[in-house]
Amino acid sequence: MNGYIYLGNNDFGFAEYSTFTRGLQDADTFVRGGLAKILEHTSEEVAKSLRGIFDEKNYPHGVDVLNFDPVKYPILNVAGLGSSIRGGGLDVDRY
Repeated sequence: MNGYIYLGNNDFGFAEYSTFTRGLQDADTFVRGGLAKILEHTSEEVAKSLRGIFDEKNYPHGVDVLNFDPVKYPILNVAGLGSSIRGGGLDVDRY
């Protein structure tokens, strides 16, 4: 697969892997990427609600997008947000 698909109650979203950065990044990079946009259900340039959450004062080490690597077969997962154990960062993880 070459992207991440969001399926919700009467809702659908798709972000190609090329539209978002995986790994450690600053908040601005994350909220301008495709993953943040489909999680927020927006087609705007920036995922504004998520930008409000990812404040550098609260998360000075940025955002770490984990486990969103391409897969050979479709899999069912849930995306979640959590504070990083490394301290000062916010993780966006696929469970």
